[in-house]
Amino acid sequence: MRIFFLDDAGVANNRPQDRFFAFGGFSIDVEELAKLRELQNKAWQLYDGLGSIEDELKFSHVGTQSDTSSKPNPLVRIGLSLSERRNFVISALNSLSDLNSIEVIVSCVNKERAYGVDNEQHAIRVLMERIQLSAQESGESVLMICDEVQRGKNLLRDVLHRQDSHYVDYDNIRETIMFAPSNLSPGIQFADLITGATVRMLNHGDVSYFSQITKYVRTNPYGGRERLGYGLTLFPKSAYSDLVEVENGHVPKDKLTNHNQIF
Repeated sequence: MRIFFLDDAGVANNRPQDRFFAFGGFSIDVEELAKLRELQNKAWQLYDGLGSIEDELKFSHVGTQSDTSSKPNPLVRIGLSLSERRNFVISALNSLSDLNSIEVIVSCVNKERAYGVDNEQHAIRVLMERIQLSAQESGESVLMICDEVQRGKNLLRDVLHRQDSHYVDYDNIRETIMFAPSNLSPGIQFADLITGATVRMLNHGDVSYFSQITKYVRTNPYGGRERLGYGLTLFPKSAYSDLVEVENGHVPKDKLTNHNQIF
């Protein structure tokens, strides 16, 4: 069996510069599950003062300048600079290389181009289809673990219950979804970093985070290196034409000059 950890990024943002949001994460073989706690502890050990029970790995901790009781930021709490917070998250993403069975799948929506039903439903439906196809390829069932405060929790249930796909049956994933507190799940926290890295690349042209996970993104199962449409999907399809492939990622044409910048 494989375990898929799922989270979202950018769904709640209404800033005009944030065109994309994403649902996604990564799967691993169940035998590697214990490694996730080890990788989380490895990240906490980079600086003194990290690793208390309420501390979480979150992509938003890079840009957030405050640490409050309602929205704690352990990286700000211990006094890390923006550059140090950035390097901390990059290091945490890079540590996923210790997982031999990791596969990343992220479904993204361009809010400017999207149409029809709820945009979140588009992202979730395509994500479920890609997880099912990956499960078919491996011949294994997949247990999906999501944040219990997941904004799209009801949509996730509805999509699976209604078999909301035109070309796949969710035979490998239909009865295999559960919700857990993110602070108790290193897997959900790493999924947060992955989706955050993805929307950072698509919204700002910054591939420095995504480049740590590019090689784990699901590719064309029939051979080749294509990731777009397989492990990194966009809705609507017209959004693909906005992207340009760069080293270790894809960025919007209007953000091309930013892709090597340090943020």
